Amino acid sequence: MKKVLLVCDGSHFSEAAFRMAASLQSLQPLLLTGVFLGSEIYRYVYLDLNYATADLAIELHDEQEKQIAQSIQRFQKLCTKYNIEYRVHEDWDSYSLDNLKREMRFADLAIIGSELFYKNFDKEHPNTHLKTALHNAECPVLLVPEKFDTIDSLLLAYDGSKASVFAIKQFANVLPEFCTKETLLVNAAEDDKEIPALAYIEELAARHFPNLTFYKLDINPKAYFGTWLSERKNILVVTGSFGRSEVSTLFNSSFITEVIEEHELPLFIAHP
Repeated sequence: MKKVLLVCDGSHFSEAAFRMAASLQSLQPLLLTGVFLGSEIYRYVYLDLNYATADLAIELHDEQEKQIAQSIQRFQKLCTKYNIEYRVHEDWDSYSLDNLKREMRFADLAIIGSELFYKNFDKEHPNTHLKTALHNAECPVLLVPEKFDTIDSLLLAYDGSKASVFAIKQFANVLPEFCTKETLLVNAAEDDKEIPALAYIEELAARHFPNLTFYKLDINPKAYFGTWLSERKNILVVTGSFGRSEVSTLFNSSFITEVIEEHELPLFIAHP
């Protein structure tokens, strides 16, 4: 049994993230911990006396408390329906992204609805809160778009770096039930070289992914990788790192941002 976090800001419960958790439960029982993060915006409103009064701050706080209570109720109802053992951490009022980092330290996996997580914080996607959560994560993170339906195949983003290999190993260890699906190990180096350390990655990956195919893109990855990826449906992308220096070629934070923004694909991210 694994400990899995379902993470959302309390105002936006992600039905898709829960569907992903339920699909994991159908493969192997898990402990699902609901982490409902509050927003500190009411505190800033309270401090900015030129903008609003303390009464407005209290009103915002009370509204947020109501929304989080509704999210928790929905979470509990679904867990009961799908016979999932669960926990709820209700001390949301003191939560911050530092608290989330601690939660991730004591979990095997975190699931986040990529479209809804602090969607009102700013207009970027992924927004600052999501970027920070990914950068500081101390367990693998599974990002799920709201249109997520099913996973038929896997794409392992590999560039020979420590981070890309680490992510592949973490996926195999945390989600071995998915490893029997059709799997593409994709190298998108910008030159004509062969797949880096091919013999080594073949020895490793083939032990965990029995339906594995190695694929070297024959296109300009920066120009056309997005187009190539858009033709893949119901695929889960496995990649290493976010905003870290270990990724040396295409599979860096810009690549991850593009997948989140444009392709509406679930994304497994892990970094050393």
